[in-house]
Amino acid sequence: MDYEFKGTLGQVQKQIGNAVPVGLAKALAKEVSKYFERQNKGGKLIIASYFTGAGGLDLGFEQASDELIQFETAFSTDIEKWAEDTVKHNRPEWNFHREDITQLEPSTVKKIIGRDPDIIIGGPPCQPFSVAGKQKATKDPLGVLYRDYIRHIEALKPEIVVMENVYGLAQVKSANMIEEIYKSFEDIGYDVTHRELMAADYGVPQKRRRLFFVAAKNLHYFQYPQPTHCETENLLDLPIYRGAGEALLKLPKAIVRGNQARNKALHSDGNSAALHCCG
Repeated sequence: MDYEFKGTLGQVQKQIGNAVPVGLAKALAKEVSKYFERQNKGGKLIIASYFTGAGGLDLGFEQASDELIQFETAFSTDIEKWAEDTVKHNRPEWNFHREDITQLEPSTVKKIIGRDPDIIIGGPPCQPFSVAGKQKATKDPLGVLYRDYIRHIEALKPEIVVMENVYGLAQVKSANMIEEIYKSFEDIGYDVTHRELMAADYGVPQKRRRLFFVAAKNLHYFQYPQPTHCETENLLDLPIYRGAGEALLKLPKAIVRGNQARNKALHSDGNSAALHCCG
């Protein structure tokens, strides 16, 4: 899969750093697919994507589509201009709408899609909850944007919701964020569960942990994905974690655009950066 990140080199690095690894998102999306299959539902399922960034979660759902279930992102949104440029360049069909979620109305989302979405996915800003961000949590205005996410879920009533964040959220000392998020979903009629997932457990060459919340009206039909890889040799005979070198060896030859002398692997001219994505 070729995917071109727009923006300066710093903005591209931010997009990659913030994105959910596609392979991890795909593993979770496969279980969302099974959630619908267990209820004898199939066909095209419409996704509304919030805090889309570069689209890591959406790409995972896209790759998880099969003959029975086809995921389609019909609406995406973020406040960042570089996110808009990246998504519109790579996936114009995601109908990107740049706006502050505190100002965005659910009626706008429904108008763009043409109906209520089947699935809502998104990762409210995680910096206030991260260890690197010193866990400012709800003291930072960014740390309460998930409440607007909940507002949209209540209005649009999707069948299932995926919310992801950094693993540090569960360790916030100043506020019981897990309890507050559970109550927010339960207050609007959803059962909710959460789990920390390691990207390397699903064949992604990164030891990167993310915290996922899944909320649904029939949550008993959902299960989190079982690991497909293991850090060491194991009784289940799962493959050992993939290393970065193994992944890089499978990349096609770099495509160099513009000023070749600047960088042979990554080209950034202040406007865009072209990369090959490998999950």
